[in-house]
Amino acid sequence: MKVIKTTEIYVPLMETEYENHFGKFDTVLNELCGLSEKLYVVFYKDKKSSLKIERATNAQVKKYFQRKKEKKFTKYFLKFTTEYSFIDKEEIEFGLLAVTLITESYVKYLLIFLNIAKPGAFDSREGITIGTLNFETKTKVDKDVFPMLANTIHLSLNLVGKYKWPPIQELSINDTLKWFDKHWEAFTTMPKNRIERALNAFSYLFHDSLADTSPSDLFFSLVGIEALFVEGNESVQKQVAVKSQLLLGKRNEFKKKFKELYEFRSRYVHGQLNLINKYYLRDADTDLQDHLSKTYDNSNLAILILIASIQKHILLDKDELAFEFILKD
Repeated sequence: MKVIKTTEIYVPLMETEYENHFGKFDTVLNELCGLSEKLYVVFYKDKKSSLKIERATNAQVKKYFQRKKEKKFTKYFLKFTTEYSFIDKEEIEFGLLAVTLITESYVKYLLIFLNIAKPGAFDSREGITIGTLNFETKTKVDKDVFPMLANTIHLSLNLVGKYKWPPIQELSINDTLKWFDKHWEAFTTMPKNRIERALNAFSYLFHDSLADTSPSDLFFSLVGIEALFVEGNESVQKQVAVKSQLLLGKRNEFKKKFKELYEFRSRYVHGQLNLINKYYLRDADTDLQDHLSKTYDNSNLAILILIASIQKHILLDKDELAFEFILKD
């Protein structure tokens, strides 16, 4: 008995600050859709399915997002599709549900790491996953929520003009994904090197709730940065300061700001800064807004440094970088 499982994932994308810093977002979507059926999702014993990527039609958007608030605030909707054929009992035991879960996992990673190639372009909201099972003359359809991957990367781009550092650029999606192919296992197993630890830290910058106002972006960005630049436990801040400039260019505009970034993180970690209740209700309290502003500012700077550093690894086609200090004449 042949059983075919088709998984369709519809993802709404927010309009972001991307176009204020780079090119047209339509061009980005065309570049991504140009890779349709050229990317592959691996399922069972190296059996795989091509991933079809396209813009959702108006009819599909109306059908699946008719009552969702995402439709009001989003302009773009993507559709991802895989198809898997079960041909024996062993494969069926592998799991009809597993095919959908693996497809969802791949699409999550794809949307997250597209933000390395096109910083801030992909800020998604809650979507929908549709699994269609066809066997003999019967069809079964299951629907589930595809989680949002909300992030503030596009807002962090505003700091590039303010601080003139680090250098952030657009990369080719195809070239970036080819580089990521070498590290794809790190997303499902333990990382093997520095860059894979940094990539996993980057994944924590994406949230399934808009209410997440914790300083976690600051913490995980610095985890990723230190994974790339720090050896041992000696002078962590100094290692990052020196090595990041060797990789990304010299900081001339804001030396004090970089020091403030680490002091801010340290005060948080050691309980010297007020930590806002996770479930607090937003209000217009001036002190509260000032505190949040400082948190976001430091978090966004750390996010930029992490993205710029990973981009540099991609451009140099490196997994790890070795640094050495030279005595001047």
